[in-house]
Amino acid sequence: MPACGGAVSLDAPCRTGGMTTAFAHAAEGDMLASLITQPAGAVGSVAAALLVWAGGWIALTGARLHVLARPLMRGRVGWIMLAGVLAAWGYKAIVW
Repeated sequence: MPACGGAVSLDAPCRTGGMTTAFAHAAEGDMLASLITQPAGAVGSVAAALLVWAGGWIALTGARLHVLARPLMRGRVGWIMLAGVLAAWGYKAIVW
């Protein structure tokens, strides 16, 4: 894939730079390379995999989505996720 336009023109890392590569590494089972490439991408790939399993569980059992998602809808979880994304962006800026 071509380099991020912002990274090329500004000579600065994109906020989501490396996400696709991190997902690709995770799909190949190389979680260490995924974490090194983009920590938020590594966590996102695991979350995506869990969502696939949760979707299958809901389809098979008829479980209600809000029961599974209720713990994630609390304010503290959102702030933790935001802090994680910002920390991953800071990591990309440092290793740039």
